[in-house]
Amino acid sequence: MCPARLHDLREDSRRWCGLFEERPGRHSFDVSDPLRELLHERIRREARRRAAEEGSDPDDEDRDTP
Repeated sequence: MCPARLHDLREDSRRWCGLFEERPGRHSFDVSDPLRELLHERIRREARRRAAEEGSDPDDEDRDTP
């Protein structure tokens, strides 16, 4: 496997390249998938719409209420 990794300091996450080390071309995290990005945006929009209907913030769902 390729030893390259991408470290996102803002989100404190790491992604390893999922391709073979001796391949030609870019790392797997450099390749974008337009369909995946479109689906993720659609899911985020739907979550915001449902939260607005219910009067809650979708980002607050994982937080504990005192």
